[in-house]
Amino acid sequence: MRLGYFIRLGDKTSCGGTVLGGERSVTLLGVPRSREGDRVSCGKSTGEFHIVGGVDQLKSNGRRVAGSLDSTSSCACNALLIPSSFTTQYESLRRVKPQPAAVPRPDTLQNCGHPDQLLSITTYMAGEINRNVRHPTVVKIRQLNRYDASQDTRAYKALPWHARWWARDPQVVAKACRDEAVALWVNQMDNNSDWNYRAKISQLQNSSWHKQGRYLYHVGLWTGIHYGYLGLAAGFRSGVLLDGIDGQTPLEQRRTLRHWHTPAERVAISIGMELYKRHPEGVVTAKAILHAVVGAERENWGAGRREHGCSAYARLSVARPGGAVLQDA
Repeated sequence: MRLGYFIRLGDKTSCGGTVLGGERSVTLLGVPRSREGDRVSCGKSTGEFHIVGGVDQLKSNGRRVAGSLDSTSSCACNALLIPSSFTTQYESLRRVKPQPAAVPRPDTLQNCGHPDQLLSITTYMAGEINRNVRHPTVVKIRQLNRYDASQDTRAYKALPWHARWWARDPQVVAKACRDEAVALWVNQMDNNSDWNYRAKISQLQNSSWHKQGRYLYHVGLWTGIHYGYLGLAAGFRSGVLLDGIDGQTPLEQRRTLRHWHTPAERVAISIGMELYKRHPEGVVTAKAILHAVVGAERENWGAGRREHGCSAYARLSVARPGGAVLQDA
């Protein structure tokens, strides 16, 4: 059985919509729990739609409770419902139909029978990035990082010596701003489960690897892109983001962050920063993210990207006809 999570009022859909209905008499962590038939919006078309499907073994007032593995939106996107809380889970009784292994033709690596997955993920991530770039904490960090002590320093030095006793040294203020900005950033990235896209997308796709063309990409990619984009939006320099800050690295080690990030993490953060330079202030698109990911140099990925099993089989079947079929990862 697979573990899913309950859907609540305000949760998002993979197409950028929002769950608009919930059972107010039953709440999860203070938020109404949603059921099949509750209203939901679509991020790509106007109008209201409803939740289709629910947890078979759990009904409330005659309607099945909405779950991440058992419910979708009735919009044309057939969008997935994305849980915002991972503290309440259930076991889905739906059985996944086994799919026969697809044997690819040697003359094409794309005709393997396994669909590409990144466009739906980048559609979701574009909506998240465009919303989070305006988050109050990100705005505050940007203001702190933009403090310029040079002008205040000239005014401070122009004061009589006795007046300086009552004035704050701008250099001290600048350091305090930088320290507060770093503290807010690390806390937001560490402790905000809403921004844990590695866990969210793994649960939604029921896998840690996702196919695009001949490659599989690791789910950790999306957290790095989000980190890099919001980091520049918050006013941090590129070098600081790559080498100076990491919430899971002790303070004394943050200056050596280059030795702690894997190549895949570094390329993901770099993609996020480049996307911000090209599409600043929350106007990044799903296709822009997809093109940046697919266009990244192969040698930079490290263990974050690997070849899809069918691609490897196609090459193997050309080199050794009758060879064993490689299983899809």
